[in-house]
Amino acid sequence: MFDIYENKSGNDQIASETKQVWEMDRIDCESGGIKLYLKGCDYPQKGWPTHEALFAVNAVKKIILVLVKRFSIFMNIESFNVICWGIISPYVLRFKYQQEFTKELDDFIYKFLMLYGVKDEIASKFSTIISHVFEYDWAYRMRLQDLFNETNSVKLYKYPRKEMRRLLELNRVRDFKEASDKFKMFARLVSWAFFIPKVKRCFREALKSVDFKKLQPDDGDKYWMLCRIDYNPFGKTEAERKKMLDEYNFVKGIDVTI
Repeated sequence: MFDIYENKSGNDQIASETKQVWEMDRIDCESGGIKLYLKGCDYPQKGWPTHEALFAVNAVKKIILVLVKRFSIFMNIESFNVICWGIISPYVLRFKYQQEFTKELDDFIYKFLMLYGVKDEIASKFSTIISHVFEYDWAYRMRLQDLFNETNSVKLYKYPRKEMRRLLELNRVRDFKEASDKFKMFARLVSWAFFIPKVKRCFREALKSVDFKKLQPDDGDKYWMLCRIDYNPFGKTEAERKKMLDEYNFVKGIDVTI
């Protein structure tokens, strides 16, 4: 690794992001999104979070956070699109370069909004904006994958509000306080939304076509999740994760499924 930046990122919880660069061996863009093969690592990192793309994503995240605090993100999706599409559109990837997680999340959000009665173009832009936040922001994507790893489509279909609350409680236990507080705001918004019969009905209908495996972590995702130091994926402490990294043969996979 090379320390090439003058200033620190202000977030020392994440050891390998922004201020350090791993030596890259090769890039694979042929299938399942962009993969970066880094020297000395058992699995490639997914996605290509350039600084320009991350800057755009962080701007969109701040806008989302403000709207969520005011419980108004879904009140005028068209206005949200106008602002955020101009920020993130230069970094929207062609379909074949998107991760499977991104595609599946995009498809679910789009179908939900269409079922709810949102116009096609508005639904398409909104789902692309939200899914690309997770395409580029590995920390957010990892947290969501960790929660999807603890549930399945049947549980979410039968008891959407109850299951969502259970998963977000898991996040609270596993996460550091600042990030957990952000998820708590989303949890409150989602929890209240499920009191609306139409929201619950459209959520269930959109869920029917979801390939849940694509939202859950594969072996490569699990490898990098175990490397995190700002979150306890799978409910494992940092010491437990280090032991797993030392002991497990990643070619055979990691047994951390529920």
